[in-house]
Amino acid sequence: MQLTRTDATTAPTDVLRRARELKLERPPVDPSAYPSYPSCPALDAPPGFTRTTHVLPAAYPRMLPTGTLSRWSEPFSTRSDGSEPGPSVSSGVRNKQTQSQPQTQGPACDSAKLARQAQAYGEAVRAIKMREDAESLVTGTAKPTPAPLQPLFMAAERWQRTECGANPTGTGITLVVTHGSGLIKEHGHEYLRKALSSVPTRGFGTGSRGATRPSPPDAVRVDDVWFLDDPRVGCSVDLNAGRLGAAFSVLDAARDVANFVGHVMPGPGKRVGKALGWHDAPSSRKVVGVAHSYSGSVLVTAAAIDPGIMSALFLIEPTITSRPEDAKTSRDMCYGAAMRKQRFSSVEAASEALGPKLLESWHPTNQSLFLSHGLVPAPTEAEPDAVELATPSWAEQSIFADYSALKCASEAFGELHIPVGILQGDRGIMTGETSEQLQKRAYHERIQGNHYLPQIDPDKVGDAVARFIGSLGPPSRQARL
Repeated sequence: MQLTRTDATTAPTDVLRRARELKLERPPVDPSAYPSYPSCPALDAPPGFTRTTHVLPAAYPRMLPTGTLSRWSEPFSTRSDGSEPGPSVSSGVRNKQTQSQPQTQGPACDSAKLARQAQAYGEAVRAIKMREDAESLVTGTAKPTPAPLQPLFMAAERWQRTECGANPTGTGITLVVTHGSGLIKEHGHEYLRKALSSVPTRGFGTGSRGATRPSPPDAVRVDDVWFLDDPRVGCSVDLNAGRLGAAFSVLDAARDVANFVGHVMPGPGKRVGKALGWHDAPSSRKVVGVAHSYSGSVLVTAAAIDPGIMSALFLIEPTITSRPEDAKTSRDMCYGAAMRKQRFSSVEAASEALGPKLLESWHPTNQSLFLSHGLVPAPTEAEPDAVELATPSWAEQSIFADYSALKCASEAFGELHIPVGILQGDRGIMTGETSEQLQKRAYHERIQGNHYLPQIDPDKVGDAVARFIGSLGPPSRQARL
């Protein structure tokens, strides 16, 4: 079966239209003034590729204002300005009965736990409220208060084919890889190593839409792989110290991707320095987006905002729903992020604490990568070896607080005119009506596993990626899709 485009079914929404109307511009900063890429352990590229790390400008201007927040800020805490200690959460926070409401669980010895639950619930409520207050800026019904808009930055990693410089024709595919909220871009390494070393003998897809048809061996070649961190995630948090705002919009995240592909990504075979500049001419490269979890919503929205930037999308357990916007579900997710243990006395202590709940089910390489790149030093005099999660709790809460994002991505999905592959776990989070709708409009497979497919089974994920990419065919065939 020929690999065909996703059927477009909906008209542009108001928010997507507004995101398109806000044109990308050259940010007011010279690459020589970019912050330095944070120090972290070096990693190897797959055979035949060279690994480099880069700092690049995020989209400018932005739908939502920047701010003054940094890694150690607490914008949703009970402290008045996010930095000065204030009173604890009062019992009045618990007026509403919800799943994320702190529950009474026993005698006075549980008081510390109950206080922490109350504090986390209060943070979740405030995160949602701040995002709701910012919605008028997204929809365009209010104008932002005049203030200097600071440029933001993104951390990126590149795998470039070693011999690509000798053949800068642009015929190879470029992969742009994004990751789930609270996870790390390095978790794309293991499954893409598998994908790059595979020679597919069959297509991708077992759902109602059917399967793709594999191209002949060597017909599809990946020349470049780019792993991106959102401005408020992972390494990028430190690049934007003192610049981040409390409110997040999936439209800004999508414009960040569109900005990179269209105005930052280097041309075929071009070797560049650490700091990547902005250029007016859009890229002519054939780009395939690969995303896990929440970042699937980001790439789908990016491809809808600027239809020319992506040739295809491969989505792993994407969080896309056609259900009405749901502040309660979003609040529950914010509460979970607020309750998550953020600080550990050492890397070993982090491994011990996270292992039973999370890491033990992951592939050994992904366990090691999380401990080496998902934690950042946070030493004190009392705990000189202390570490914290690379993505701070408040930043993850701000992402979850944008509860319009998943519905926005569902509407954006209906506008796509490119091939889309979706890989789900049989115990994943995308189920029911939403799953059935997406399966009808994309090439789809389901494998054993939960939402953390890239972390748990990178071999099967990599095989699926390779089979989907292998169906795209050479440029002449791709142009006729």
